[in-house]
Amino acid sequence: MVFLILVPFKFVLMLIAAVLGLYLIFAGIYLAIRFWYITLIILFVANSLDFKNQKKKIQSMSATSKRYSPPTTRSEKTYLKGYSDKLSSGHTQPYYVVKTSRGKCSGFAINNEYLITAYHCIKNFEYVKLTNPEFRTYDARRNQEGIVVDFNKELDIALIKGSFKDTQKLYLHNMWDFSGISFETCGAPEHRKIIDCFKVKNVEVHSDYLIGEGFTRPGMSGSALVDRNLNIVLGVLIGTTDKKTHYVRISKIFEKLNISQSEVNRIELK
Repeated sequence: MVFLILVPFKFVLMLIAAVLGLYLIFAGIYLAIRFWYITLIILFVANSLDFKNQKKKIQSMSATSKRYSPPTTRSEKTYLKGYSDKLSSGHTQPYYVVKTSRGKCSGFAINNEYLITAYHCIKNFEYVKLTNPEFRTYDARRNQEGIVVDFNKELDIALIKGSFKDTQKLYLHNMWDFSGISFETCGAPEHRKIIDCFKVKNVEVHSDYLIGEGFTRPGMSGSALVDRNLNIVLGVLIGTTDKKTHYVRISKIFEKLNISQSEVNRIELK
């Protein structure tokens, strides 16, 4: 008997709740139509608040971009150029051929012990052969064995340990604004015994990557995106699609690999 009484009572409550819900919906619609000017005011205020929030976000992003903008004054450029020249006091260019039994790519020395290349070039290998074409063929420093010590599959970058005391080092810099900069990609293309540099144009800046337009050849993965005027590296080539060259930003090197900026951009005793 109790069950028979409770079922109708719960049904009545649900029906009342449904009716009240419909009433509130229609009442809201009626009030919005009846007092349409109040509705417009509310929408205007909400949009204004949202616009202010968006403006603050844009200003915040702009402030962040300014922290990473390239040197603009002559004194800033002179200082950076001079610092880079001190780093680059080695005997040969910092660009290497990175070779495995699967093929070859490019890489570049970043200090006396480490070299950067693309991960897909050394995938599943612990040791690689490193050749610097700038050394003469009879020079013992021309070839060496490198050890893969760290990598990041997602960004396609790898860190290799070797000995690069006699090679130049380039200043690694993280920039956001590339206006007025002349770019080159320098590496070791296949079927060549020398280092080649190819011009890169219309570089677009993204959070993790730089995307430019330029001609590259097979074997250039892992090569450096260079501003030759200031002698600095801005990215690492990881691939090409539809005549676009894709580079990992320098900031990601220090974020994803076990190497710090202080270990790289410093004057080392030869």
